[in-house]
Amino acid sequence: MPRCRLFKATLSAGILAAGLTVGCATACAERPGRIGPGPGPDPGPGSGDGEASPGAQAAESSAALTVFAEKMFYQERTEPEETFHGVLRRQKVRVGPNTRGMPLRLSEEKGEQLAVYVSGFDLEALRPFVDRRVEIVGKRIDLRSEGYGVEIWIATIALDVR
Repeated sequence: MPRCRLFKATLSAGILAAGLTVGCATACAERPGRIGPGPGPDPGPGSGDGEASPGAQAAESSAALTVFAEKMFYQERTEPEETFHGVLRRQKVRVGPNTRGMPLRLSEEKGEQLAVYVSGFDLEALRPFVDRRVEIVGKRIDLRSEGYGVEIWIATIALDVR
């Protein structure tokens, strides 16, 4: 029976030291290839139940995927909406204090590299757009005064068909 290290806790108090692996059998059965270190095999688009993810459906139909357009935090920002064109790419997420995890960036046609804010959004839904030319309607948010940088907040994203 394969074993994985989903969660390993070691207690050390001089007298007691124990290692405990929790939930492996259940987790491995429910999400094969998604447990343990590393990304595991690509499960493909969708959730594995035969249904395509919203992002895959939008990409296949050339329809726009709504990301934050309907969210209050997006609507309350006063920056004007812009249309951005470029290639959506993965980037390494910086880890540490006073950082914002930005797993995606937009490489614009004019050479600018912009971080793409996706916190709280299902990254799996954006997978069909990664490494492809996209059109993003969103807001350019300048957070340099807060110690960060300039990032794009996405209202909608679609494949760029121009």
